[in-house]
Amino acid sequence: MPLDDYLSRIRERNKELREFWRPVNASFADFTSTTGLTPETLDRCFGCAGTKPPDGLSHPDHWHPTELDRNEHEEVYQAWLAHRKAKRLPPFDEV
Repeated sequence: MPLDDYLSRIRERNKELREFWRPVNASFADFTSTTGLTPETLDRCFGCAGTKPPDGLSHPDHWHPTELDRNEHEEVYQAWLAHRKAKRLPPFDEV
């Protein structure tokens, strides 16, 4: 296989994987009995103080520091997505 074809296939596969691993809003999730989640998986999630990580793992630094209610979580999640896309942590006190 020519190198250009090989590199093109790798780029396409990476694109597929990025789409598969898009961010998830886990604001109300209880992962305490979940097995197989890693810190890297949790880093792709948005959560808040009310989100319960699996036993042995802690909240990632980018999760919202307070427990959000169902009325406010979507606005805060959208702000997190925008800041994540810009590769910076959201200033939660501004949301």
